[in-house]
Amino acid sequence: MKETFYFQHDYGARNDPKMQKVLMRLGLSGIGLFWSLIEMLYENNGNLPLSECESIAFALRTDENALRSMINDFDLFKISDGKFYSESVLTRLNIRDEKSKKARESANYRWKPREKDANGLRTDCDGNAIKEKKEKEKKEKERKGKEIIKLVFPFESKIFIEKWNLWKKFRIEIKKPYKGIIEEQTALKRISELSKLDEIKAIAILEQSMANGWQGLFKLNNETNGRPGKVSVTERAADNLRAYAQEVYGRKDG
Repeated sequence: MKETFYFQHDYGARNDPKMQKVLMRLGLSGIGLFWSLIEMLYENNGNLPLSECESIAFALRTDENALRSMINDFDLFKISDGKFYSESVLTRLNIRDEKSKKARESANYRWKPREKDANGLRTDCDGNAIKEKKEKEKKEKERKGKEIIKLVFPFESKIFIEKWNLWKKFRIEIKKPYKGIIEEQTALKRISELSKLDEIKAIAILEQSMANGWQGLFKLNNETNGRPGKVSVTERAADNLRAYAQEVYGRKDG
């Protein structure tokens, strides 16, 4: 089961003078942006790299300039060593970690291994406590090792996601797999720009790269070189998309 946490949210926070300035300059969306950044800080041990502002803005579906303004202009965040953070978030994380530490110490004390039992053997409780401690340490390492951004697709259809997964398998086959979620998110951002958020064109771009054995994504080549009876890559992708929709959903997409 995934471990989840909550953080305290003062119900009068919107009346803080700093938050009032956010409301005046960025509107209610600025308030939402602030709390989204706070959630991400809690998820990432209290700080985020400034170098990832573009990716963070894309993940939150907001303007990068608005994001940088939120970080720099309202004295709500601090900057150090190329990262930004919130002092209140760090304080509350430290309190949470201290409580967790005391709870672990208490548990270890309760289950403190005896030197030996009557038969000269260590108790089963000792082994269980060690196993539980190692499991918690493993989960904590996994939590800290997670990427700061969750993967966001420009198109949510089953057809596009299946095609994207096929593209990733193709990249693995040519020994050029994506090295991490940030690199893959960058590729998704590129295909959304190349296709101008046209799903059929995006699928055509993927098919074009796989058909030509390319490891990258490039502007769609719609030329037929004047050959009669030939169709463009976009038209083929559109035909494939309609055929797939007919097969899966029993209908035709126009």
